[in-house]
Amino acid sequence: MKISASLFSVHEDYHEYAMKLKYSKVDMLHIDYLDGVEAPIPIIELENFNKQVDMPLDVHLVVADFTETDIYYLNKAKVKYLSVQYENLDNKDNLSLLESFHGKWGLAITMDTPLDVLESYINVTNYVLIMCSKPGISGAKFDDRNIDRIETISKLWPDCPIHVDGGIKNINAGIMKQLGVKIIISGSYLAGGNKIFENVFNLHYENGNGLNAKQIMQPLSHLPIADENAHIIDIIETISKYRLGVVFITDSSDNLLGIISDGDIRKALIQYQQDIFSKRSRDIMNANPYNVTWDDKLSHIMKGLFELNKGINVIPVIRESNQLIGAIDFNRGI
Repeated sequence: MKISASLFSVHEDYHEYAMKLKYSKVDMLHIDYLDGVEAPIPIIELENFNKQVDMPLDVHLVVADFTETDIYYLNKAKVKYLSVQYENLDNKDNLSLLESFHGKWGLAITMDTPLDVLESYINVTNYVLIMCSKPGISGAKFDDRNIDRIETISKLWPDCPIHVDGGIKNINAGIMKQLGVKIIISGSYLAGGNKIFENVFNLHYENGNGLNAKQIMQPLSHLPIADENAHIIDIIETISKYRLGVVFITDSSDNLLGIISDGDIRKALIQYQQDIFSKRSRDIMNANPYNVTWDDKLSHIMKGLFELNKGINVIPVIRESNQLIGAIDFNRGI
């Protein structure tokens, strides 16, 4: 289950808040556009905002009407998910404009709308967004009647992914996961107070405080490994083969010497230019990567990442002797 963090409840710099969410391992950003309400990020500025934060975007249109121009700007911003509020849309035929949307789109419905209306759209929409509180009200309470609605949708249309928005907190996130919800949208729970990391962690990992690195890591046999004398071409080929974004550099005893990421290769290209093809892994590796030991708790690991303020998604796991035994890959989830 993924977390989409809403900006609707935020009263600070949106870029700064988005980066805090990113380092807390939120999966995407949720942005609402409501008639008569000033949007956090105007649609025409969404592309630039996306380039700055470099996170998947999840947009919710709570409007009477939208246009081809709106879809054009949403496509330019590479919006991944787009939901349209059924009750607010004056002309339901307007949904045909979504055929030109490049991402996935879903129909959003509230408790006031019977599930029967989904029958006409279930074969064209990519998902359904269940609004568990009234759209546009930050901090509203989750309506428990929606649990039955989610279960009904799952039985009637088992192949239709369900997203949920409204009153999502740590106390009901686990229930949503058990119900098979794919994405939960949380706003005021994350924005309230100064505990973004702790709150994101509580949404992501029910009973996560009991997990340690060894329990969630990919084993050594599944990792891209090279020695310090590996040629740059071999490193690039290994990164492409494993699709992890990094290569771990070790010695003959599996001791971790460093890491080479996609970013390290780009930096090396700029630094060495034509001489890049004469370089070996020892010349371009990060010899001091962030790492954790096999018994480190997941909560400790996540807090360390948050405090680093860096978008690190792959973390080497070592024994106290510096021997590499695996890696945690947040790209694949825990």
